[in-house]
Amino acid sequence: MHHTAEPLQQVDRVFVRWRGRRLVYFAGCDYYRLASHPRVLAAVRRGLKAFGLNVASSRKTTGNHALYEELERELARFFQAERAVLVDNGYMTNLAVAQALRGEFTHVLLDARSHTSVADAAVLIGAKVVPFAHRDVADFQRRLRGLGRGARPIVFTDGMFSHDGSVAPLAGYLAALPADAMLLVDDAHGAGVLGARGRGTPSHGGV
Repeated sequence: MHHTAEPLQQVDRVFVRWRGRRLVYFAGCDYYRLASHPRVLAAVRRGLKAFGLNVASSRKTTGNHALYEELERELARFFQAERAVLVDNGYMTNLAVAQALRGEFTHVLLDARSHTSVADAAVLIGAKVVPFAHRDVADFQRRLRGLGRGARPIVFTDGMFSHDGSVAPLAGYLAALPADAMLLVDDAHGAGVLGARGRGTPSHGGV
């Protein structure tokens, strides 16, 4: 099955060309258009000159680099987290986290309109997946109560939903969860956009 979209040509930092039309670009994940910012491109050129294209190996063997660890420390500091770990892309991040959590929970409460990467990863956690209505705290609470005694749930949701820009009510979910539960947020679209200085959906929601 063919899953790639039609080619999109970037004209400049504002416009793209698609199907012969020149359009203002509001799609994708490069919200601030930093991928083509002159200062970012200059930094990439300096990095290539100093360090080459890549380290050509896994971080578990000879491929770890001091710059990776420095960036992880800076990300953890910025997002006020205990640690940060770099992963190749968002989809792989969700799969990696799900595999690390496999067998830890009895149920996965999943927003019904979650991104495909979230829904796919939820299955890998190895628990029963229980969908709830999109951003509906009342339905979430009903599903949570229906899990029964002895349940240890994890909630897995997008922070900001890419299809419509809506934001998950994280505080409502967190308030209803038992102490041994977990709230897992894919904040690919909220980080850098929402919250204090762009610290993401948890900061935006006060959790």
